[in-house]
Amino acid sequence: MKRDKRGIVSIIPAILGASGLSFFCIFIESKLERICATNARTGIIQIAWASLKILNENYSISFQRIEFIRDSGCLAYAVYSENSKYFLRIPKPNFLETAEKSLEIQFFLQKQGFYVPKIIVTKEEQPCVYVGDDESKLIYVLNEFLEGTEVDPEQDAEAIGALVGQLHRIMKSYP
Repeated sequence: MKRDKRGIVSIIPAILGASGLSFFCIFIESKLERICATNARTGIIQIAWASLKILNENYSISFQRIEFIRDSGCLAYAVYSENSKYFLRIPKPNFLETAEKSLEIQFFLQKQGFYVPKIIVTKEEQPCVYVGDDESKLIYVLNEFLEGTEVDPEQDAEAIGALVGQLHRIMKSYP
């Protein structure tokens, strides 16, 4: 859970997993380029460059720069347009099914008016971009970037409880 700068508490869907990047491949479908990283730092930089290109091809936003945030079950980046900041997550292939389900639930909650980080849809009105083929498929999920601080469970217990209750009510209608 996280409290944003407006003081709103939100549940951010997370994809958890082992950290570290020893060998990670990205396949850029449109050009069939292959970028393989055997070194974590070099790989993250190469993936960032390729990701910026993929975003600019698939979104109606002109992205200008990208900054690495963290490497866990997904690669996470801050992506900047001229006036805005976004959060990009690229789940690792081992977590693809979990990421797809998480995205489906997040999109459902967003449509129901539940406060989750807004999913930025593609030019084709899709909630993510698929890159690669069946053997090497990745998904790029772009959200609004939420500035904020971690929630203090003791201080925010009432708000957390109300939010969890609302989440349970909404999820009863999840297909």
